[in-house]
Amino acid sequence: MTKRTTKGEERALEAYARLVRASDLVVARAERSLLGEPAARGLSYSQLALLQTLQRSGPLHQQELGAKIVRSKANVTSLLDGLQRAGLVRRERNATDRRYVTVHLMPAGEAMVDALQPALTRAIGAALGVLSGDDQERLGRLCRKLAKGMRAQAKAAATAGASTASAAGVEPVDVADVTDVADVTDGADVVDEVGDA
Repeated sequence: MTKRTTKGEERALEAYARLVRASDLVVARAERSLLGEPAARGLSYSQLALLQTLQRSGPLHQQELGAKIVRSKANVTSLLDGLQRAGLVRRERNATDRRYVTVHLMPAGEAMVDALQPALTRAIGAALGVLSGDDQERLGRLCRKLAKGMRAQAKAAATAGASTASAAGVEPVDVADVTDVADVTDGADVVDEVGDA
């Protein structure tokens, strides 16, 4: 027997599909902008996001880095393998706990981020330029609200030992509670610098 979806579930699925599609289009535009930059030397958008995160945050534990760019452990390892081969990052194992790996941005990685940021900013600005400044701010608030709510759900689920946050009875987050980007570690660091196009 097939379970019917509720109106709320249908609305959520539709919003999800639109969010993913819009995100894919912006990322594709950003990736195309990198293809046209000789300095990129085959660098992917995900690799650039990783380098930008290290530039902003400084050295990070590999798991922290994965959380910031919202990538799995295996994906982060793969991204880092390529970046380390290119001399853009360096991984350093902790002397007392070899499982703890800190990732450092190398000078060549920093130079690459600096060289590519203008083209990336233009591409993202052009993509989001179809929205008014007010709409871009509203979109930013909604994305922060979604990320903050999802983090609260995950924390409540982990604390309660529930398999889903809804089973833990987590309340929705009010957008008024989200006051700045520092409230959210959602992997959107790359676009936070774009502002109004």
